[in-house]
Amino acid sequence: YACELPKANAKGVIELTKAGEFVTLVQEGVPANTKVTLKYNFEFMGAALTPVVDFEKFTGFQLDGADKSISNFTITTEGTVAALFPEVVDAKFSNLTINGITVDAGKGEEAYAGALIGLTYGDVVLNNVKISESTVKGTNKVGGLIGSVMEDSITATKCVVTKSTIKTNEYSNESGLAGGLIGYISCQED
Repeated sequence: YACELPKANAKGVIELTKAGEFVTLVQEGVPANTKVTLKYNFEFMGAALTPVVDFEKFTGFQLDGADKSISNFTITTEGTVAALFPEVVDAKFSNLTINGITVDAGKGEEAYAGALIGLTYGDVVLNNVKISESTVKGTNKVGGLIGSVMEDSITATKCVVTKSTIKTNEYSNESGLAGGLIGYISCQED
C-alpha cells in the first residue's frame, strides 16, 4: 500500500497525490521542516495504519490538507501512544478533515490517544482541522484531536470534533483524563 514520497516542488512543498504516499508519510516520517499538502481526498476503506512513534520524524512539520479529507482507517497499539501523528514538535496542521476513523491505544500507563496527534512538544498550531464520526480510545490523556500537550504551546483555531466518541479504559488510578479536543495540557512552572 505504501509508496515512495514525491520530491518537493519548486516552493519546497511535497504534494501527495496517492493514498500510498500518505501511508509512507505516517509510517516513516520526514526530515525536519518538511512541508506537505494534499492534492486529493484519501479513503482507506478500513485499512490499518501503523504510524511511526518518533518526535524527530515530525519536527517543524507542516501539513496543509488543502480542504481535503482522509477517512476510514484504524490505528491500534498495545498500551502506547496512538494517533495519526503520535509525536510532533513545532508542527502546523491546517485545512484538514478526518472522518470515520478508529484510534485505540489499548491499556497502559502511556496509552495516550488522539485522532490527529498523540503528544505535542514545542509550539504546535492547528487551523481549520475537523474530526467527525470517529472513535478515540486510550487509558489516559485521550482527546478527540490531541491526546496530550506536553510542553510549550498549542494554538487551535476553527478546530472541531463532532459526532465522535472519546473513551478512556480503566487501568489504574492514573486513568481517565480525556477531552473533546485535547485530553491533557501540561502546566509548566515559571
